[in-house]
Amino acid sequence: TSKNTAGFADKFANRMIHAAKRGNQKAIDVYQAGDTVWKMADYLSNLNTLVEAHNGKIDINTLKRMAAARTRATMPTYSLIPKPIKALSKFPAIGVFVSFQSESVRITANQLKLAIQDRRSDNPVLRASGQRRLAGLIASRLAFHGLSAASMNWIGIGDEEDEALRNLL
Repeated sequence: TSKNTAGFADKFANRMIHAAKRGNQKAIDVYQAGDTVWKMADYLSNLNTLVEAHNGKIDINTLKRMAAARTRATMPTYSLIPKPIKALSKFPAIGVFVSFQSESVRITANQLKLAIQDRRSDNPVLRASGQRRLAGLIASRLAFHGLSAASMNWIGIGDEEDEALRNLL
């Protein structure tokens, strides 16, 4: 009977591991589907802006490639993460957060570059798009800092505690 119990325990453990892997894959699939939806929305927005800006002067296939390049440059694309950053993300203490931060820096820089480029354009549609992009960047940074300050205030963390916590990390 101890052999049967061990066999049952092994079979049960294997089923639990398999179920956990399936659950993990489902969570990944759901996350990636959401990511894809946002990328498609961004692509379509870029394409609409470019079509309006160029008003038939550039063929649609070229505009589609331009829209795709803008989306790739300004949305998280984990295949573009440099190899050293990917290597760091393998460490459990660091995890995927280093990849996220790397992508945040890349897309923020690209958003700013594109905003400035479009604002300098002679095309009024692109200028307006650049202005909206720049306003969005500024608003998101202000919101981040505002939420950070509000949450620190809410849980009672002052400047000294904040500095101490930052020194720990």
